[in-house]
Amino acid sequence: TPRLTMEFSIESTSTLFDSSGKPYTSYSITTHYQGQRFQAQRRYREFVALHDGLRGEVSGLPHHFPVWPFHLNRLAPEVVDGRRVALCSYLSAALAALHGGVMPARLRSFLQLPQAQANRMTAPAGPSGAAPLLPLEKSDTVILVAYQLPLTVSRAEGGGWEVEWDDESVL
Repeated sequence: TPRLTMEFSIESTSTLFDSSGKPYTSYSITTHYQGQRFQAQRRYREFVALHDGLRGEVSGLPHHFPVWPFHLNRLAPEVVDGRRVALCSYLSAALAALHGGVMPARLRSFLQLPQAQANRMTAPAGPSGAAPLLPLEKSDTVILVAYQLPLTVSRAEGGGWEVEWDDESVL
């Protein structure tokens, strides 16, 4: 089975005020993606707009946004907490609906992830069940581990060592 390389959490919320002074809840989304952590602040209506935009791009999403709007008591603590859990589940379901395909730009933007050309969310296991082989992005860190370094080491005249990079050994 493919391995998920992205996880979401919404661990905190805050009550903010729009330009007209009307209160709303802001959800703090934490996305763990390829060893990095990204933060985004979104309100409920932005989730609805995301869903409406993704519906045409991701076939597995339901027609209607699955989280009830709660117009009358939307700031009540139990409503905010219920939405927090449901919105996090929605993000996970949207990712699963991609079936390992390319993440739509609108979802990347919503989560405030860096843009990338190769951005598959899952990958099959590598050789011998090793970690998945994922495309590299500009923000990735690469550590090269070799059993034999491409160096030529020889004894220098008068003692010591001469170490030279062996360009012919590098792929």
